[in-house]
Amino acid sequence: MAELDKEAKLLLLSEKKFGVRVKTFLRNHGWHVQSNSWIGVGNQYMKGFPDLVCVRQKVLFIELKTVKGKLKPAQQEWANWIQQAGAEWELLRPQHWEEFKKRADII
Repeated sequence: MAELDKEAKLLLLSEKKFGVRVKTFLRNHGWHVQSNSWIGVGNQYMKGFPDLVCVRQKVLFIELKTVKGKLKPAQQEWANWIQQAGAEWELLRPQHWEEFKKRADII
């Protein structure tokens, strides 16, 4: 029952609170993590840039979304450009959190 409550609470997290959890986990597992807050408000060129840039043995770009959050066209464009350049891009939602944690150590 406690596990179910824990999972239910995770699914209700805001994107910001989920992002704090993701950054903390990744940093505790050897990743260097930068959020996109350095871009600045109103920078139209960087509109849609992924929420997190994570570096360990490779570079991983993460777009965070809530359970029902939708990608905006500019976010999809950045995903396409990043993947075309050969880098890793991931859409991460709370319902995929446990699976992501298992993979994070081997990515």
